[in-house]
Amino acid sequence: MKVHKLSDHYQTLGVSREASADEIKKAYRKLARELHPDVNPDPAVQDKFKEITAAYEVLSDSQKRQSYDMGGSAFGGGGFGGGDFGGGGMFLAYGVVCALLEAQKSGKGQVVDSAMVDGSAVLMSMFWAMKNIGMFDENKPGTNLLDTGAHFYDVFECSDGKYVSIGSIEPQFYALLLEKTGLAEDPAFAKQMDASQWPTLKVKLADVMRTKTSTQWCKIMEGTDVCFAPVLTMSEAAKHPHNVARQTFIEVDGVTQPAPAPRFSRTATALPTAPAHAGQHSRAVLADWGFDADRITALIASGAVVDSKKQ
Repeated sequence: MKVHKLSDHYQTLGVSREASADEIKKAYRKLARELHPDVNPDPAVQDKFKEITAAYEVLSDSQKRQSYDMGGSAFGGGGFGGGDFGGGGMFLAYGVVCALLEAQKSGKGQVVDSAMVDGSAVLMSMFWAMKNIGMFDENKPGTNLLDTGAHFYDVFECSDGKYVSIGSIEPQFYALLLEKTGLAEDPAFAKQMDASQWPTLKVKLADVMRTKTSTQWCKIMEGTDVCFAPVLTMSEAAKHPHNVARQTFIEVDGVTQPAPAPRFSRTATALPTAPAHAGQHSRAVLADWGFDADRITALIASGAVVDSKKQ
């Protein structure tokens, strides 16, 4: 079942939207006991078990519930960053650089055909590979290794309502995760890659993660090989010690923004200017294009061009 609405999750657990957290938990545990793999290993029943677990994960997480209330879904989402920036702009810049290098060798120019859909498809190469070797089931989103299916690769809510992320895929990192969470002696967590146990183990791990604040988990896990990081706001990320040490963010005219990347050892990258607002540089741009002062004034006076001053 591909869930798109928050109401589907309430229906899956058989509770109303007014149900308390305790009522939701009781409803899930009742169903989980009936549908647990140890009770009924039938594949169809196990699909239902995964479905109720996915529903409980959303309904027991205030941030996930809020994302649904705002029109989000478990498997939907926009592709603005991945398409425009990743698949579009980055691939175009890479293509231009490659073409310039080739032109230096051949002495010939060529057209660089860069499309967002092509670049975005290439960014999905790993998932296409995983799909083709049976490691990613496109028909069961939310049950796979890297799409929140695994208990050791997801985001968890802490006791203070903030979130932390975990990506302990490699065995040695997973062992450290169990050590830091006090679950090393729990035999249920021994078979890390047993996907049939992931829904149950995720609920157990989520309960543990809610016993401490995000700050407490940071003190326990940051700087280790757990593959852990707190989920931060943009403002918090700019002040994180790692980003401060690398000067990942800079301030220009009182505006905090990312520093240029990548960095070069010999040729320094020019610093960006502060973000401009509409019409701020109209006169300078038109002058650069060859318009004389009288023509610029006439265009602005007619309303064809907006000229605004920074307040």
